[in-house]
Amino acid sequence: MKRSIIIILLVIIISVPFILQTGCDKSAKRTANDIAGQWELINVADLNLANAYTQLMTITAVKGKKFIVRGIGWVGQGEVNGQNAYYDWKFDDGRTGRTTMTINYDDNSFKGHVLGSGLDWTYLARRPWTGKK
Repeated sequence: MKRSIIIILLVIIISVPFILQTGCDKSAKRTANDIAGQWELINVADLNLANAYTQLMTITAVKGKKFIVRGIGWVGQGEVNGQNAYYDWKFDDGRTGRTTMTINYDDNSFKGHVLGSGLDWTYLARRPWTGKK
């Protein structure tokens, strides 16, 4: 009887770190709804400029982790996977590429790395300021 209790306790002790690690990871359950909406994109090279050029893009959740994205002169589709996401894009002029994203759910922002058709730049995305409090 004592031996069975000791074995059960050992199994529980060994299992606790795994249970805590997998049970607390909220990012694994993220869907495209978590990033849907309008985003302001700022080139990270321009972050310290007072009048940095920005552009807007809109992410629309499709189903589960899938989403579509639109900007001026381009469209794309992608998928969320925890704190990471990607979308494959195409400009109206035919240029194509992929953007990989690292999402920060704590401050409601993400970084995107744009790569393809001669483009290679990184942006910071945040919700646009509306002037309302």
